[in-house]
Parts: sequence; structure tokens; C-alpha cells
Amino acid sequence: QRLDWMMFTLVDKIIERGGNPQARIKTLLKRFDLDGSGELETDEFRDCLEDFLHGLSDAEFDALAQRFDADGSGSVSVAEFTDALQKLARQREDA
Repeated sequence: QRLDWMMFTLVDKIIERGGNPQARIKTLLKRFDLDGSGELETDEFRDCLEDFLHGLSDAEFDALAQRFDADGSGSVSVAEFTDALQKLARQREDA
């Protein structure tokens, strides 16, 4: 499924950039959190994803946003982003 491929690609690209993955995620979110809210709103989250996954369609972005926005608030927190990526990493290890 393409959505799973995109999620795994995102994890791989974060890991490829080196360092502790959780620290990289926090740095990444700070870089794209332009309003300093501590969460990535829709436009910020799209910019973040497109840094790793070029050419996302609106449908693909919406599907990824639903996966990451666990509480349905319309924005993605550090905890939500980290939790989603950790679940993916565990799935990959179990596969």
C-alpha cells in the first residue's frame, strides 16, 4: 500500500540524516513550526512532509495527516509525530 510505503520512507529518511531519531524529530518539528505553537498546523505539516516526500498529492497528504494527527485536532504535535514514527519502526522490526 502506497501510504505504508510513504510512512516507511519518511522513517528511513529521518534515520538517514543521522543522530538520535527522537532528537531529529524534535529538531525537524521546530524547523517547520513557523508560528512557534509547538505543533505543526496543516500548512507547516505539508512543508515538513514534502521535505522528505516530494510531490505529495492532496489525497496522499490528507491520508498521512490523518495517520499522524491522532487526536484529530488539525495539527500534529511532537508527541503525535514521535508516536506514529515509533509505531512504524516497531512494525518494520516485526516484519
